[in-house]
Amino acid sequence: MTAVERVLATAIAEVGYEGHAVGENVDNPEATKSGKYNKYARDLDQTDMFNGAKNGADWCAVFACWTLWKTFGMETFRKITGIPARSMAAGVKYLAEYFKQKGRFIAIGAGDPKPGDLVCYRNGQYWQHTGVVEKYENGYLYTIEGNWGTPSGVHRRANRLISLTLWGFCRPDYAAVPDEPEEQPAEEPQKGESATMAEEQFAKMLQSYLETHGAEVLAQLEAMRPKASPATWSEDARKWATQADFFSGDETGDFHWTEAVTREQLAVILYKANQRK
Repeated sequence: MTAVERVLATAIAEVGYEGHAVGENVDNPEATKSGKYNKYARDLDQTDMFNGAKNGADWCAVFACWTLWKTFGMETFRKITGIPARSMAAGVKYLAEYFKQKGRFIAIGAGDPKPGDLVCYRNGQYWQHTGVVEKYENGYLYTIEGNWGTPSGVHRRANRLISLTLWGFCRPDYAAVPDEPEEQPAEEPQKGESATMAEEQFAKMLQSYLETHGAEVLAQLEAMRPKASPATWSEDARKWATQADFFSGDETGDFHWTEAVTREQLAVILYKANQRK
């Protein structure tokens, strides 16, 4: 995945999150909501990202910074944004200033927005709001923004670009982040020439062994097979057949009464019966 794809995946995964009225349980979707406490400021307040704690204050820029930080970590975040430790980037005006210092702020009219940009809205002479650009298509700007909507939370927006009042776009230096290789589906192992030769050699060895020891193997398998007892209703017939010498047991005295008769054995029985006419 490219750096931009990774950032957008992080932002999209947060769509639907709502701000909380209290600072506890901000990860719990069932906890009290409709407020300015949120997990993004909670997480970044534990780092040296900002110049003080921000949980409970407006958090649109906090969400934008969190998205980049969560995706890449602090070292890469600072490298691609130019935002230093203990910064004032939780305010949209100062967020844009850091990007200007790095030469990565695109004023409105100076270029089209790109996926992964941080859009900066204005209200008169005031820097008002920010969000992550998802795409710019057919004159419409699609964004993912925190601390926006009713209830206030992370939401997707789509507006005609010309209808928006904007200062411009902060553009992180995504080129400084190497692409992350995508996981490839495991391929079925291919049979090579060596595998085919090994199978042929095994088949020849097995055939040679069975030619020499086949009878022994079959005898061992037969000894391992559970023996079923003949039924009582055949007892008189079995006695007559053995006394008449139609059936002979093996060297162990087993007559194998419950097994099928082969054509070879049947031929012997018929031959004996014909000899006694």
